[in-house]
Amino acid sequence: MVTRLTSAILVSLALLLGFGATGAAAVPSGTYKGKTKGETDVRIKVKNNRITKFESSMYVTCYTGGLIFTYAFPPAGQKGKTIKIKGDGSFRVVFKADPRVSLNDDKRTLKGKFKGGKVSGSMKLEGLCEGDTTFKAHK
Repeated sequence: MVTRLTSAILVSLALLLGFGATGAAAVPSGTYKGKTKGETDVRIKVKNNRITKFESSMYVTCYTGGLIFTYAFPPAGQKGKTIKIKGDGSFRVVFKADPRVSLNDDKRTLKGKFKGGKVSGSMKLEGLCEGDTTFKAHK
């Protein structure tokens, strides 16, 4: 027969091991500011455990030469899109900013992870122009 004490111990162990947990802690809403590896500014807005805006720039190489490239989410023409932040604080999105070109010519990948009021990650552009960098930001 299971006693109340035994039941309480079993419930406590289950919670410690993650069984029956209702969800992970949300990422705090607000603005996170930082820099890329190339020392350009990064600005990320978070609301309701979603990234509502990401702004930065990086140097990319294009077939016509190198240039500074503005990296923004949501892309022009896709107002209101957001990036869901998973329970472990990670996020990843692949998108194209210019609806007139194929994903093969304008593939942008943004990924990272929030932890303790900080976020770190990477930006990558593939297609007609190419480049990548990492970033760090804090609240």
